[in-house]
Amino acid sequence: MFARVENDKITEYPVDLRKSYPNISWPKDLSTAALPDGIVWVEPTAMPAVEYAEVAEVDPQMTDGKWYQQWGTTPWSDDDTKQAVLAAISAKKFQVETGGVTLPNGMSVRTTIDDQNRISNAVFNGQRLGLTEVSFLQPDNSYATISMDDLVTIADAIGMHVQACFDAGKAHYTAVNAIKDSVSQTAYQQLVAYDITTGWPANGGSA
Repeated sequence: MFARVENDKITEYPVDLRKSYPNISWPKDLSTAALPDGIVWVEPTAMPAVEYAEVAEVDPQMTDGKWYQQWGTTPWSDDDTKQAVLAAISAKKFQVETGGVTLPNGMSVRTTIDDQNRISNAVFNGQRLGLTEVSFLQPDNSYATISMDDLVTIADAIGMHVQACFDAGKAHYTAVNAIKDSVSQTAYQQLVAYDITTGWPANGGSA
């Protein structure tokens, strides 16, 4: 990347050498080319990853005699930032809800939406048909049999886990929607700093 500089100030950026100087035979690797007066090489830099802001390239700056690519950020609006935080909370709720639950006896139970529906249907049909035990296929493709009482215990644990996820999500939504400008921080600053990882069920998915 190249720029045109006068008195240590950028006057044009970027500069396309081949278009600006069509009568010069440029090498394939322009970074090694001898440059016309006033043209400088601009060292590329990585675009920063910034949440809740637009990142765009701005004029290069000189440091220790070299010119470097620069990036500027424009914060999102409060409303756009709030919607993004709420969306992140919903994603976190789904991650924890479907991330599994550990029963008091140490047994780990999967809690994907499909798992939730299958266990609920098994309990409903088992009780309706008067079954005392049910068989199911385990993740390792082996079959196991458990009593209806144990199945109800598993279903109850999943139900409590799912409800705890919704309760945590609701609490986060309420807190975020209540954020306003304060004396010490703007609403945007509070939204950017908001921690969505707290308050979820301990036996859920990883943070």
